[in-house]
Amino acid sequence: MKGKILIDIGSSTVKVYKMDGFSLSIILSKSIPFKKDFDPKTGISKESKIQLFGLIEKVRLDNKNFTIKIFATAIFRKMNQKTYAKFAEDFFVKTKVKFRVISQKLENEYLKEALIGKYDGKEIYLLINIGGGSTELIAMKGRRVLETKNMDIGVGTVLSQFITINNNRRSGVSKKRVKQFVNSHLPELKYKARLGFYSGGELTYMKIAGYHLRKHNYFKDDKHVFSIRLKDFSKRNGEIFEKVTIKQLEKLMPQNPTWMHGARACSAIAETICEKYGVLEIIPSDANLIDGVVRRDFIK
Repeated sequence: MKGKILIDIGSSTVKVYKMDGFSLSIILSKSIPFKKDFDPKTGISKESKIQLFGLIEKVRLDNKNFTIKIFATAIFRKMNQKTYAKFAEDFFVKTKVKFRVISQKLENEYLKEALIGKYDGKEIYLLINIGGGSTELIAMKGRRVLETKNMDIGVGTVLSQFITINNNRRSGVSKKRVKQFVNSHLPELKYKARLGFYSGGELTYMKIAGYHLRKHNYFKDDKHVFSIRLKDFSKRNGEIFEKVTIKQLEKLMPQNPTWMHGARACSAIAETICEKYGVLEIIPSDANLIDGVVRRDFIK
């Protein structure tokens, strides 16, 4: 089987994965603020285009013997038809790679597939995926989907609403105020879940940012060994708002320091979600859309 490069392009981050056989590894993660200055009629900014096109072209040239597939989501769905057609044409001319936006429904399928079967207990659990411009919630029991909700709120939404959240010494807005804003955008769910999977690089983040993780006994999986109680998650979130500087956070991820600019916003969204829907124990996960692509499309 020919090797593949699978690229996840969201509202604020590009993640590049290499698939050799059925082995998947991330080779690049870069933050690009696509949401900034975005307009459905004009698309992303010229600066963002230059960064994106240059990144994809370099990936192609560095991996000439690999097939490249794009999985764009969130903000790219909001381009009008004419703008999208022109953007996709420019993208191919510059990179020699086809640009592809996947539907919200397909994205939900991939996110579900990334984690389905990890926990086969009898209780309901919640899959939480927070992106730059959208958030997906999937209530599940075993392998069965009970309810799905998609919201147009994400890390970029919070960063735009609270421009002082990333003041260096301490956040210029309280965690409480951010949570009130997030809560006003959350829908009602029919199902409550005591256990939640919080996906999208959150295990790595919690490890390096000093969250109080502990080993759990819900199931056995070497990629999901740890969990964290909501009260411990909330406590550390508060410290990162009040005591940990942005510079300190950036140093924890030198390969992509600007990723940490979403740390305060993302954790506040997740904390609000958990409180609203009854989640008391969180299993942080690095699984994301591309893990679902591999399990759904390539593993038979």
